[in-house]
Amino acid sequence: MKMQVVKNVLFPFRKAANEMFEQTKKEFLQENGVLNGDTTKRSDVYTNMYRKVQKNDRLAAGYTMQQYERAYRQAFISAAKAADPGWEIGKPVSSGTLDGITRESVEANLKKSGSS
Repeated sequence: MKMQVVKNVLFPFRKAANEMFEQTKKEFLQENGVLNGDTTKRSDVYTNMYRKVQKNDRLAAGYTMQQYERAYRQAFISAAKAADPGWEIGKPVSSGTLDGITRESVEANLKKSGSS
């Protein structure tokens, strides 16, 4: 599936994507890969983004952000398993495991998979 962002939501979306990447990474490390709805602040990223985009663009921006959030999380899971093949969700992630992952590298992979 090709990931596209409507032109007029690009700037607030980019800022939100940066925030989502950092928040997802932080929570992944803190929670050992567990998605914990009780302690997450990721919903704040969505709320802030929705406030900054036009009403008609919110659905597209939210859907795209959800796809990015999933891709970030999957990249973190893949990196944790590459560093420790026995790693499972709930086990601590080795220090430095996620250091080589950038938002841009994850999004570049989304664009590649979306164009095929």
